[in-house]
Formats: sequence, C-alpha cells, structure tokens
Amino acid sequence: MNQADEFLAVFFGPGNLVLPDLNFEGEVGRRLTPYLEPLRQGTKTPLVLPRRTREITDAYVICWDRHQATSLRAILEAFVAHSYVAFDGRPRRLDPADPVEGAVLRLVGPDTAYVLRPPGPAHAASMWRALDLMRILIAGRPERVSAVPRPLGRMLSEFHAALAAGNAAGSADLLDELAGAGLSAVNLAYLRVHRLSRLGRDAELLALPQLGDVVASGPPQLVRDGILAAWGRLQLLDLPMSDPDLVKKAADAILRDTRGIVALARTPLATLSDDALAAVTLVALGRDDRDLARSLASLPDLPNELRSQLPKLTGAPLVETAKPTVPRVRLAPTAPASWVDWVFEVADFTADDVDWTAWPAPVESDAFLAEALEGVKDAEADQAWNLVGPFLEADDMRRPAWRTAKALLVLAASYDRWAPNDVATVQALLEVFLRGAPPADEYREILDMLAENAGRWAVVGNTLPALDMVDDVARSPVSDVDARLRFALAALEPFSRHRRRLSTDLRWLGEQLSVELSAPLAWDVPEPLTDTGEEIPNVIGAKVLIYSLDDGVLQRSADRLAQLFPRVTVNRAHDRVGTPQLRAHARGADVIGLATRCAKHAATGFIRDHASEGAVIIEADGAGSASLIRAVASGLAEMGPPFT
Repeated sequence: MNQADEFLAVFFGPGNLVLPDLNFEGEVGRRLTPYLEPLRQGTKTPLVLPRRTREITDAYVICWDRHQATSLRAILEAFVAHSYVAFDGRPRRLDPADPVEGAVLRLVGPDTAYVLRPPGPAHAASMWRALDLMRILIAGRPERVSAVPRPLGRMLSEFHAALAAGNAAGSADLLDELAGAGLSAVNLAYLRVHRLSRLGRDAELLALPQLGDVVASGPPQLVRDGILAAWGRLQLLDLPMSDPDLVKKAADAILRDTRGIVALARTPLATLSDDALAAVTLVALGRDDRDLARSLASLPDLPNELRSQLPKLTGAPLVETAKPTVPRVRLAPTAPASWVDWVFEVADFTADDVDWTAWPAPVESDAFLAEALEGVKDAEADQAWNLVGPFLEADDMRRPAWRTAKALLVLAASYDRWAPNDVATVQALLEVFLRGAPPADEYREILDMLAENAGRWAVVGNTLPALDMVDDVARSPVSDVDARLRFALAALEPFSRHRRRLSTDLRWLGEQLSVELSAPLAWDVPEPLTDTGEEIPNVIGAKVLIYSLDDGVLQRSADRLAQLFPRVTVNRAHDRVGTPQLRAHARGADVIGLATRCAKHAATGFIRDHASEGAVIIEADGAGSASLIRAVASGLAEMGPPFT
C-alpha cells in the first residue's frame, strides 16, 4: 500500500461516513475518483475531499504547503466564500487526536487545510458545484514556473513591518517565504523567536528545537528579551516574589535550564521588559551575582517587587563572578546611533544590523526624522522601508511621531507599496499619523493622497486593513470634514459594490462606518439569527475577551460587538502586565481576540498562559476595530454559526 492509499484508507475510515465500506470501486467511490486523482497521480494540486459526520458534510480543501494555502485563499474567496459558506480566510487548526484530521496533518503538516461547512442543504449543493468547478479549473492550469525570488532585504523589511503592524497572518506568510530565501538557520530562528514573542506564544517559543542554538549564538536584544520574557511569564505564572522558598525554587529552575537561558542574563538591561527582568533577577539570586545585581539595582524603572529581592544578595557571601563575555554584537563600528543617523545611512544597515531599541523614541526627533525621510532619493526608497517595522515598534502611544508617519505614508504612495502586507503597514502608519491630531492642511493632504490611490488598496483582498483605515479616520479628530468624506467614499464604495463577497460581520461594519461618516452606500446586511429567536446555545453563553493597548480600538470594538452579538459578554483589557483581573478574564473567556500592534511590553503572553484549555484564541490580522471584530467573529464561528 503506497502513501496515497494509506492516507485515503484513514481519511475515509472511522470518523468519516462518506465511504464507510472503503469501496472505491462502488458508485460513491467512482464519484470520488476525480477528486482523488491529484493524490494518486502524485501532483501537488490542492485536494478537495468530503467528510461527513452525521448529517453534515464538510469540504476539506488540502494544500501541500503553507505557500500554496496562502495562494488558494483568494481563489476560495472568489468561488465559495460568504455566498455559500462562512470563510474567515484562515487554515483550520486540525486536531491531531481526530483520526481524519490527524491523517491530513501527517500528509501535509499544519496550517495547510481549509475546512468549509455550509449552513444548510441548499448552500451545500451550491458550494460543492462551485468547488467542483474550481477543482477542474485548477487541474487544467499549466504548471507554475517558479517566480523569481524577491530580494532578501525587501522580504525582511516587509516581515518586520507586518509584525510591528500587528498583521499576524501576513508575518506568518512572510516567514514561510523567508524560509526558502537562503537565510541562515540561526537568523531564521531569530525571526521566528521575535514573531512568537510579539504574539505572546510563550510555550511555543520555549519549545522551539533551535532555541539552544539561538541562545548560544548571542542573539540581538529583541530576541534576548523575547526568550527571557517568555521564560519569566511561563515559569513565574503565580509566583509571589515575597515567598523565599518559591523564589529559590524558581532561581534553581532557570539555572538548571538545559537550553542555557541563563547565559542571556547579562548587561545591557535597560531595554529589557519587566518579564525579562524577572528572569534576570532570578539568575542574579541563583548565582549570587553581585555585578548583575548592581546593574539591576541601577535601573530607575525596575519594578519594586524585583528590587526588593536584590538586598538579599548583600546578606550572603557573594561570589565575584567574572564578567560575562558579551557575545559579538553585529554592529559595525560606524553603526547609526539614532533614528536620524539611520536615515542618512539607510543603504548600509538593515533593521537587524542596528540596536534601535536603545535609542530615544522617534517622537524625540520627529521633525528632523521626517525631513530626512523626505530627502530620500529613488535609489534609497526600498532601503528606507527598513525603518518602518522598528519605527512602529518604538512608537509611543501617548506621543506619536506623526510627522515621521506622514513621511513614510508619502514614501509608500510614491513607490506603490500597495501589496496586501503593505496595506496593513500603511494602516498602522495612518493610525500613528491621525493620533497626532495633525493640522488641517496636512490632514487633507494625506487623506486625499490615500483617496486618489484607493483603487490600488481598497479591494476585497485587503478588506480588513482597508476597513481598519476607515475606522481609524472615523474615530480620530477631524481637521477637515470634506476631506474625510472624500476619503470615506473612495475607500468604502468598492466594498459596497462587492458587498456580496464580504462576510456578514464585515458588511455590518461597513454599514456602521457609512452611517458614521455620512457616506450613503448600500450594504444589504442580513438579519442575525439572534433576532429570529433561534437558539444558538454555545454562542448565547459565550464570554469574550478582547485585548489591545489602544483604548479607542477596544472601546469601539466592544460597543460594536455588543450590537452584533447582543447575547455575548464582552470584556476589554489593555493591561501592560498581568493583573488578577486580567487573569480572571482570561480564565473565564471562551473566545479571546488579541490585537498585537503596539504590543511592546504587552500582556498577550500572560493571557495565553492563563487562558482555559478550551478557549479559542484568535490573533487579529491588523490593529484596528475591523480586524479585532473579525477575529472575535471567527472565534465565535468555531463555537456555532451566529448568522444564517
């Protein structure tokens, strides 16, 4: 029996009622033949296979790798999404304990399969007709010639920008692309650690097989912080630092860590997060390290709970430890020392070459930085985009560097940066610009510039970042009402025209934005099931937690979710550190939506670490209300469809 036969025997075995006798020569088996041909012929064409459990028949659309799954997303949007079946554009998280899904995981790996469940028989018939047509067209396509690889530097800058903009799906796609771009294994592991850290996936980060190699390589500051913070959060979940026995136990644990995480507890410490500093404090206590304790004590913002531990070192015989050897830092002797320096040397340094985490926030040099960016020449435009990711990560929510954000927006428009991942980044820059309450002439200039280019970015494939942009404009101070209306009409009209390709919750959000911005457009939002009196037990009793550091996004998302899902309890959180209230909300939530933009020193890891085992945790694909609402709607859909 070959691999194809083994897979089919399991896929159509227990847990799938489509072909209970496994008779591929019978009537049903013969009808399945065209669907099985790609597997039996060994071609890497996506598979469309049925799985029936009781009266429901799902369609498993199985791709051979994540890149193919990303490419197929738009095709599924065009053929079946929202007209016949709910579709959130995300591959299904398959259950390895389920025999059918376990077989798919063994065949193609995670994040490669979509599972489509039509809401009723009529929709099912239409969905399968559309999928059959899609299958025939895909099978008839000539084999794709591999595209010319994109420059590595461009992919890296897009990755950092997508991650900083809170574009979880986009950063995952770019990481997959980078994996095949010739990056060294250690550098690729740096990027993976940085991404998992930003998303708060502590357990996944600490379980990386390459973690030992990353630690031994002397990683950059961001990566070092991510590893130490993940260890601190995961190992010190509820540890009261006032209990000396528990503190000693935790200190012993980090010294015994077989991955050598203790080697990361070294100076400099000033840019480390509180969670990372907790791990460093334990190392200082465990090793009786006087130098490290002094360095910790010199930090003006060291949390009092950690500072209270340091005097314990003076009461015990201390070992003068040799100063740790600082691993080679990848800074060139002439590496830039500020944001403005970097702009003038942008052609020579990427985001991975400079230690921007130690620099003052961009707002401190906003006017100079903006002026320097405006002077960037054509040959340097691509390299200048390297600044975007670090700039967004370093953004101070209370003091936005809006002039710099404006210069980067102009750069995006001037050099046609309207690819899907770029649009999410443009949305994050627009949010920074608007948060600065710019004067009317600058407000008008940027909104008109974006409106003129709406045909490039206001398309169905960019629905979430585009609606996030409109929402940013709707909730921000208005300097010119006419400019705002021109922007709203240009941005929303394409989505209104193609409204039947949007999910119900996005159509509803489009209608809300139209009303709020006085842009009269049609949306044809269907009535939700809750208004018909039908019982949806799982959703009715659901508790939702939404998390973001942007209060405005949280408030608008909570208000709108309360209207969209009136029987769902929505709790908001914006804590920068773990608190008893945040722990209670995380433990009690059935669905958790996380916006990771502006997540520097955020508590996303704390939420994950305290969430209940059955909670559905969804990362928003952007930082605005539209993305957060879509994430929650997607999570609720896993519990039960909220709409007809």
